[in-house]
Amino acid sequence: MKGKLLLALVFVLVLSLALSSVAFGQDEEEVLFRVDVRNNTDQLVTLSLVAQEGFTAYVLNVPAGASQVFTIKEGTYNHTTFACGDSATGTVAVTQQLRLVFTPCFGDAVNAGEPTLEKIQLPDVPEGGNWKYQFD
Repeated sequence: MKGKLLLALVFVLVLSLALSSVAFGQDEEEVLFRVDVRNNTDQLVTLSLVAQEGFTAYVLNVPAGASQVFTIKEGTYNHTTFACGDSATGTVAVTQQLRLVFTPCFGDAVNAGEPTLEKIQLPDVPEGGNWKYQFD
Protein backbone atom coordinates (compact mmCIF):
# COMPACT_ATOMS: atom_id res chain seq x y z
CA MET A 1 0.00 0.00 0.00
CA LYS A 2 2.80 2.43 0.92
CA GLY A 3 4.60 1.61 -2.33
CA LYS A 4 1.54 2.48 -4.42
CA LEU A 5 1.00 5.72 -2.49
CA LEU A 6 4.64 6.71 -2.95
CA LEU A 7 4.47 5.86 -6.66
CA ALA A 8 1.27 7.95 -7.07
CA LEU A 9 2.88 10.88 -5.23
CA VAL A 10 5.99 10.73 -7.44
CA PHE A 11 3.78 10.55 -10.55
CA VAL A 12 1.77 13.64 -9.49
CA LEU A 13 4.98 15.51 -8.69
CA VAL A 14 6.56 14.71 -12.07
CA LEU A 15 3.35 15.61 -13.90
CA SER A 16 3.05 18.96 -12.12
CA LEU A 17 6.70 19.79 -12.90
CA ALA A 18 6.15 18.96 -16.57
CA LEU A 19 2.99 21.08 -16.81
CA SER A 20 4.55 24.04 -15.00
CA SER A 21 7.53 24.05 -17.38
CA VAL A 22 5.14 24.19 -20.33
CA ALA A 23 3.25 27.09 -18.74
CA PHE A 24 6.43 29.06 -18.04
CA GLY A 25 7.72 28.40 -21.55
CA GLN A 26 4.82 30.17 -23.22
CA ASP A 27 5.02 33.71 -24.51
CA GLU A 28 3.05 36.61 -23.12
CA GLU A 29 -0.63 36.29 -22.49
CA GLU A 30 -2.91 36.90 -25.46
CA VAL A 31 -4.93 40.10 -25.30
CA LEU A 32 -8.35 39.86 -26.95
CA PHE A 33 -10.64 42.69 -28.05
CA ARG A 34 -14.25 42.86 -29.15
CA VAL A 35 -14.84 43.87 -32.76
CA ASP A 36 -18.49 44.75 -33.32
CA VAL A 37 -19.41 44.68 -37.03
CA ARG A 38 -22.74 46.26 -37.92
CA ASN A 39 -23.93 45.64 -41.44
CA ASN A 40 -26.47 48.28 -42.47
CA THR A 41 -26.22 47.25 -46.13
CA ASP A 42 -28.59 44.99 -48.04
CA GLN A 43 -25.80 42.49 -48.80
CA LEU A 44 -23.38 40.20 -46.98
CA VAL A 45 -20.24 41.92 -45.60
CA THR A 46 -17.07 39.84 -45.34
CA LEU A 47 -13.80 40.88 -43.73
CA SER A 48 -10.74 38.68 -44.13
CA LEU A 49 -8.09 39.52 -41.52
CA VAL A 50 -4.51 38.18 -41.66
CA ALA A 51 -2.05 39.18 -38.93
CA GLN A 52 1.04 41.05 -40.03
CA GLU A 53 2.99 39.15 -37.36
CA GLY A 54 2.35 35.55 -36.42
CA PHE A 55 -0.07 33.05 -37.89
CA THR A 56 -3.45 34.47 -36.93
CA ALA A 57 -6.27 34.85 -39.45
CA TYR A 58 -10.00 35.50 -39.23
CA VAL A 59 -12.88 35.59 -41.71
CA LEU A 60 -15.79 37.66 -40.41
CA ASN A 61 -19.12 37.27 -42.22
CA VAL A 62 -22.06 39.45 -41.27
CA PRO A 63 -25.41 39.00 -43.06
CA ALA A 64 -27.34 41.96 -44.46
CA GLY A 65 -28.95 44.10 -41.75
CA ALA A 66 -27.29 42.18 -38.91
CA SER A 67 -24.73 42.91 -36.21
CA GLN A 68 -22.17 40.49 -34.85
CA VAL A 69 -19.50 40.75 -32.18
CA PHE A 70 -16.23 38.91 -32.72
CA THR A 71 -13.33 38.38 -30.32
CA ILE A 72 -10.05 39.16 -32.05
CA LYS A 73 -6.47 38.81 -30.85
CA GLU A 74 -4.64 42.14 -30.45
CA GLY A 75 -2.49 43.13 -33.43
CA THR A 76 -2.36 44.79 -36.82
CA TYR A 77 -4.06 42.90 -39.60
CA ASN A 78 -4.10 43.15 -43.39
CA HIS A 79 -7.74 43.14 -44.41
CA THR A 80 -9.66 42.38 -47.55
CA THR A 81 -13.20 43.67 -47.26
CA PHE A 82 -16.12 42.71 -49.49
CA ALA A 83 -19.26 44.88 -49.29
CA CYS A 84 -21.83 46.34 -51.67
CA GLY A 85 -20.43 44.46 -54.65
CA ASP A 86 -17.01 46.06 -54.15
CA SER A 87 -13.79 45.04 -52.42
CA ALA A 88 -10.93 46.88 -50.78
CA THR A 89 -7.67 46.07 -49.03
CA GLY A 90 -5.77 47.80 -46.26
CA THR A 91 -4.98 47.42 -42.59
CA VAL A 92 -6.92 47.40 -39.36
CA ALA A 93 -5.26 47.88 -35.97
CA VAL A 94 -6.99 45.90 -33.25
CA THR A 95 -5.54 47.64 -30.20
CA GLN A 96 -8.83 48.36 -28.46
CA GLN A 97 -12.51 47.55 -28.80
CA LEU A 98 -13.79 48.55 -32.26
CA ARG A 99 -17.16 49.04 -33.86
CA LEU A 100 -17.21 48.98 -37.66
CA VAL A 101 -20.50 50.21 -39.13
CA PHE A 102 -21.06 49.48 -42.82
CA THR A 103 -23.45 52.13 -44.13
CA PRO A 104 -26.08 51.50 -46.85
CA CYS A 105 -24.67 50.78 -50.29
CA PHE A 106 -26.21 53.73 -52.09
CA GLY A 107 -25.65 57.35 -51.12
CA ASP A 108 -22.89 58.97 -49.15
CA ALA A 109 -21.81 57.99 -45.67
CA VAL A 110 -23.55 60.31 -43.21
CA ASN A 111 -20.30 61.05 -41.37
CA ALA A 112 -17.08 59.29 -40.48
CA GLY A 113 -18.21 58.34 -36.99
CA GLU A 114 -15.49 58.61 -34.38
CA PRO A 115 -12.41 56.59 -33.52
CA THR A 116 -13.46 53.10 -32.34
CA LEU A 117 -16.89 53.64 -34.01
CA GLU A 118 -15.94 53.89 -37.65
CA LYS A 119 -18.48 54.19 -40.46
CA ILE A 120 -17.36 52.42 -43.61
CA GLN A 121 -18.71 52.72 -47.12
CA LEU A 122 -16.51 51.25 -49.83
CA PRO A 123 -14.42 53.00 -51.05
CA ASP A 124 -15.09 55.95 -48.68
CA VAL A 125 -13.41 55.46 -45.29
CA PRO A 126 -12.19 57.85 -42.63
CA GLU A 127 -8.53 58.79 -43.02
CA GLY A 128 -5.92 59.81 -40.48
CA GLY A 129 -3.97 58.46 -37.54
CA ASN A 130 -6.93 58.17 -35.17
CA TRP A 131 -8.76 55.68 -37.37
CA LYS A 132 -8.00 51.99 -36.93
CA TYR A 133 -9.55 50.78 -40.23
CA GLN A 134 -7.52 51.98 -43.24
CA PHE A 135 -7.49 51.38 -46.99
CA ASP A 136 -4.38 51.03 -49.16
